[in-house]
Amino acid sequence: MSRLLLLLTACLAMPVGADTVAVDDFSSLDLSRWQSSTTPEYYRGGQGRQGLTVATDGGKKVLRAAFGFGDPKASEPIWVTRQLDPPVSRLPIRTVRFRYRWEVAEPAGAKTAPVCVGGFKVRLRTSPTSFTDFDVPTVNGSYPVGRWVDAAMDVYALNSKVRNVYGVILGGGADLGKVEQFTFRLDDVDDLNARGALWVSDIAFEVEPDAQESPYTPQVLERHPDKRLDLLNICHNGDGFYDFDKAALLLDGKANIVTSSFHGLHFPIWDFPKTREALLRFDVIVLGDVDPWVFTAEQLHWIADAVHSGVGLLACTGPQSFGNARKHPKAFTDLLPVTYEPGAKQQRANATPARAADHVLTAGCDPAVFGTVREVNGIAPRADATLLLTAGKQPLLVAGQTGPGRVLVLNGWAQPSALGDGSFMTNAAWQPFAARLLAWLANRKLPAAPAANKPPAMTRIEARWLYGKSAFAPGSPFGFEITVHRPAGTLDAEVTATLSAPSGTLWTGKVQAAAEARIEGTLPNVASGPVTATLTMPGAERVTLQGQVVDPLRRDDFYPIITYLPTMDGGHVFDFERTDDLVREVYDHGFNTIAVGGLGANAGGGIAAALRGRAEATAGSLGMASILEYTTFTEYSRDRPHRVSPFADEFEATLRKRVEAGIEQARYVPRLLSVKYVDEPFMTPACLDDSDATKAAFHELTGHAYMDRKSLGDDAPAKYAFGRFLSAYLEKDFAVGQKIKTDEGAPWDLLQTYCSPGFGSGRALDGFEDVYRWTRPADRFDFDVYPYFYPTSDRIRFVQANWCFAESRVISRALSKPWGFYVELDDRNYPYQVNPAEASAECAYTAVAAGADYLNSFILRTFGSGNTARPERWEKCGEALRAIRRIGPLLTRWQRQPARVGVLLPETQQLLYNGYNVPMYTLSILAQAVGDADVIHEEILTEGLPGSLEVLFVIGADALRRDAQQKLIEWVRQGGAVVFDGLPTVDEHGQALEWPAEFTGDRQGVPFGNGRVGGTEEGIEDVCRNAVEGDDPRAWPKLVAETARDVLPLLRRTEGSVGVRVTANALHTDVGVRGNMDSACVLIVNHHADAQPVAVELSDWGFRPGWVVDLTTDQTIGEAVSGGGAVTLKQTLPGRGARVVGIYEKRPTKVAVGVATGEVKRGEALRYTVAMQAAAAPAKGSFLLNLAVVGPEGSRYDRLGGARATEGGVCAVEALVPISAPTGRYTITATAPHAGLAGEATFVVR
Repeated sequence: MSRLLLLLTACLAMPVGADTVAVDDFSSLDLSRWQSSTTPEYYRGGQGRQGLTVATDGGKKVLRAAFGFGDPKASEPIWVTRQLDPPVSRLPIRTVRFRYRWEVAEPAGAKTAPVCVGGFKVRLRTSPTSFTDFDVPTVNGSYPVGRWVDAAMDVYALNSKVRNVYGVILGGGADLGKVEQFTFRLDDVDDLNARGALWVSDIAFEVEPDAQESPYTPQVLERHPDKRLDLLNICHNGDGFYDFDKAALLLDGKANIVTSSFHGLHFPIWDFPKTREALLRFDVIVLGDVDPWVFTAEQLHWIADAVHSGVGLLACTGPQSFGNARKHPKAFTDLLPVTYEPGAKQQRANATPARAADHVLTAGCDPAVFGTVREVNGIAPRADATLLLTAGKQPLLVAGQTGPGRVLVLNGWAQPSALGDGSFMTNAAWQPFAARLLAWLANRKLPAAPAANKPPAMTRIEARWLYGKSAFAPGSPFGFEITVHRPAGTLDAEVTATLSAPSGTLWTGKVQAAAEARIEGTLPNVASGPVTATLTMPGAERVTLQGQVVDPLRRDDFYPIITYLPTMDGGHVFDFERTDDLVREVYDHGFNTIAVGGLGANAGGGIAAALRGRAEATAGSLGMASILEYTTFTEYSRDRPHRVSPFADEFEATLRKRVEAGIEQARYVPRLLSVKYVDEPFMTPACLDDSDATKAAFHELTGHAYMDRKSLGDDAPAKYAFGRFLSAYLEKDFAVGQKIKTDEGAPWDLLQTYCSPGFGSGRALDGFEDVYRWTRPADRFDFDVYPYFYPTSDRIRFVQANWCFAESRVISRALSKPWGFYVELDDRNYPYQVNPAEASAECAYTAVAAGADYLNSFILRTFGSGNTARPERWEKCGEALRAIRRIGPLLTRWQRQPARVGVLLPETQQLLYNGYNVPMYTLSILAQAVGDADVIHEEILTEGLPGSLEVLFVIGADALRRDAQQKLIEWVRQGGAVVFDGLPTVDEHGQALEWPAEFTGDRQGVPFGNGRVGGTEEGIEDVCRNAVEGDDPRAWPKLVAETARDVLPLLRRTEGSVGVRVTANALHTDVGVRGNMDSACVLIVNHHADAQPVAVELSDWGFRPGWVVDLTTDQTIGEAVSGGGAVTLKQTLPGRGARVVGIYEKRPTKVAVGVATGEVKRGEALRYTVAMQAAAAPAKGSFLLNLAVVGPEGSRYDRLGGARATEGGVCAVEALVPISAPTGRYTITATAPHAGLAGEATFVVR
């Protein structure tokens, strides 16, 4: 047996505790459930068994399935199938085992089975249309004839190859359900006739039993509770209204509360007690819409023991539990006073609670006080349970007793349509009632029942912030939506709105209102901080709203680090407190920008708008920005044609109508950074409309008559024209959107988000994503590639991301548009796939090293199976993002240096052949060999290559635009060097390309003009991939060394381009240089799992380095600079860790703060400068500054200072002093943390 088969056998050893389920051992001689496709009845749904017999071999009964392949020109698959009755659950099946022997009569003397590669499979079918095939393992590359072979196959539905485990679990399909049929599939070698038989025996599944479903008899154990209330609070993490912790404190101010949230199926309950004894110390366990899936069998047994021993249990239904749960373990369901049907749908109640039985829990109050219950789960009380409350015809609260333990099922959850709508769990009656529930479960004295609702006044005001937006900056609009209630026949009333702060009244507005009205205003230049809006009307109680004045967004020093911020998740809704807590949590983890949805969807005062507005306000108070994410600022839709052609005269008016509400509402988001066009657009043929305007534009842009995808055939000019028009069609849409935004004077950016197919790997004629051209009308762009949960390579983890990085930074430079990267946060397949705790931090540092101008992330959710990071990963991510945010002002000054070596992305190849084998491994080998490499889009080649580029590789390109070819030839003539692995032969019209003689032949460094033409072996991408991924550990470093030997001599010193060489741990290290003309930073990332010594040599600076400092620890790095100005960094980096190092000409010795004028009036501009000095001379470069401006009352005014960076060693500040600022003396303290220096100055406000 080969080494490979030995390893396979070891991997497929029977799992501990696995059970064997026999499929067939043929001892019964019964073939009634078997059928073979060698008989016509098989295809007619019959049970044809021609060629199937039970034989005896070595004393065992076996199946003999005869086969014959008689057509040497066709594929002739044969299926031998057994119907499983009863079917076998798919998910627990881990391994298929059986024995087989091939008998071959023709061709005579055959040593191996006459089947093709992949021609012997096992198929597990779970429905008439759903199945999964598995290759039977070969023996030394084939299937032997004449001897028995034991086969063992890993068929686990959630194996490491599954890209999205919880997509499978939640979506069902081929990988779940029950296996109805077991099939052997045989496929012939097409040019070979063959006859024989497949002998099979002992077919069995190895299944892992579900420990949750094992029978369990609960134990009654002794408890030792203390006098305080001990609550184990396990609730859905996306809910803001359960508040059982607050209810416990109402009951006992010293209560011990352990809260551990339910995040989704992928994470355990992290803080669940570690022992049975620890669980028994609790008085009450609350499960707020929790799927028992997340509990181990042992934990479920402990819960059962606890309840049987006297611990109270409150189980709340919801979208994730009871009938909606994925598991229904008997040890848990037996505890409940209700029954339910798995999979039962939720039911509408839309009713206020009503008393169903007299009980101490509901005594003394009218249940209607609890508010409207909107939806419930389908449950039924058991015969021995007590139904306490109903909502319409549905059970709402059911009580039961399990031994000494009391159990309640609460069949409802908070589902408000608007804040303050008084619905169930959201009004003032809920917390007192929740306290009563806990008290009854803990067998304690019940607190007072909730008071009755006060009837609303006949004359009253209802008010809310306009569009839910409760944050505003100086110069930005704000407003109120008002509903006036007055007795019938009453005249219009005057409503007055006042905005005030501790410093006094900031603004007043009035309106005459009959029923619905607005009051709007513009905020004057007042200081940031909380404000109160007070609305009054004669005869009505005043209404107050809380708001927040925030500083305007200052982009110059702002490096965005973005997270999506949900305000409702998994069928549950936040409240303001939960929203605030989440905003503060993401801020504490290094983010400075939140992403919310809702472009144009904030009218009407719903809860979603209010929560989004609250998130923006809290974020703004922390100095964070906002973006509008997952929005639509286009007429494009993936699944339909444009309703109006982008080339039609009426298109602008159509699009303007679509986006005008969004533009209007975005005016009320004062720190709004960007709005997304649409997430990951793909222009498919199905998106094209066939209007006259589109047909005319097609002809005008391509010179061809309009055509559809089906008519292209192999016509090269048609394919090129069609692909280019797909791009132009959507670019026109995006350009009109940009025009509308610009016409409206919107200050925010329009954002494009792409994914990997847009960087060359997509099938452009079937779904084009044109990163270069669609970024032209945008203001910024980003992309998502996920190196951990969708890995292309485990050896070069960022091989695909690095290609996209390299293309993005070139496009960014060419178009002067910032670019960003999505850092993956998700432990998507946990615990089936456990990625390193450092994974998100590693992604972030790698993107910054690659030159990203900002970071986005995917995806923070409070609830969602497969979303969000586990705690240790979240903390590692926060540590990295805080460090990046701290140096953010520097990163806005320091751009990634262009590479001297590039690889061409030949778009024409992608269009003519509907795809391109992206040479990402070649790019990685080049970067490792010479320090850096960029990706050059073919369009950029036609527009003019970057001046820093010295060597261009053209790999896997048979087609090239003719103008691109001419530009390339001229570039080489002027001094560039080009290396081909094969010359492109045709242009975009399918016409032959003619090359100068120097470009043909062996091309081994042939001079051409001032440049050179070189060649590498054809298929170099496969060579590079095999060197990295192959079994020979020497191949990869050898190829890197050979590439360095061949390419480095082609490079010359280019002004403004730093030379980078990694001389230790090069295969697992990324190095990025940002800056250069008077200072720079070097980011070094170790991708190895373990700590590694890394050595990096850097030369050819645009200045003479003299000071090297760690920008994270603020420690000077000694002995790094050589006499010639080169820098050598020798660092030991932790596994998947990073270093961020600043390189400066001189170390500053002084921070000098100079104020232009010693006095400034409120509302006027304050001007001052901060200069870095070294021994009385200027210290040039970009230095981090923290500018604290403190007023006479001790308040800090970040609008006048904040985190900034110098340019050329100087930072000039100009900012308006708030009109509400107190008069008196202010102090400016400028701190340069990396140099350990500070300077001060003062000024007076009068």
